[in-house]
Formats: sequence, C-alpha cells, structure tokens
Amino acid sequence: MNLTIANCNNIDAGTIAIEDKRLNIKYALNGTGKSTVARAIDLQLRGEGAVRELTPFKLIGSTKEEHMPRVNGLTGIASCAIFNDAYINQFAFQADEILTDSFNVFVR
Repeated sequence: MNLTIANCNNIDAGTIAIEDKRLNIKYALNGTGKSTVARAIDLQLRGEGAVRELTPFKLIGSTKEEHMPRVNGLTGIASCAIFNDAYINQFAFQADEILTDSFNVFVR
C-alpha cells in the first residue's frame, strides 16, 4: 500500500510504501522526516483533525483545503506503534526498576 503525505511540518508532499501485515522499518539520515511521517500517520489515525497540528509554519493561517496537512491511503489500518524516545521512556526507564541498567539489557 502507498501512503501519500502532504503539508506536514517540512514535508510538502511524499509517498511512502507500507507492506501490509509486516513490520515496516524506515531509516534515513537525521532530519529527513522519519518522525514527522510516523507522527502524521499516528495523528491521522486518531481522527478529528489531529494531523492539523503538523501544519507547516509557512502555511499557518491559510484556509485553503489544499494547504491542510493530510495523510491518504490508510484504508484498513486502525492503529500503529512507534518505537521512539517516548516509547523507550515509557517502558525502559522506570523509576522503580528492579533490574539495574534495564535499557542496556533491553537493547542487548
């Protein structure tokens, strides 16, 4: 399946291939938009216009529909999981951890 993303942070437009029922890992240099893509997908799945929080600075205040952030092609997808800093902080760094240095144990 191909997702199209437009007007999300610094992404004007792009297409991303996602394989159904597979773990999809996207990697690239820092600053290329990986986190923006993941966040746009997550926000779109939440509904209620949540993806609008990714409006690029240059388009803030525009009322034109073509300037609104959007993600198309998520048909049949109800949720996503994102492995990022927030995920690590939620599950690997607990104040009451039993195991010392649980993050290194988790990674190894």
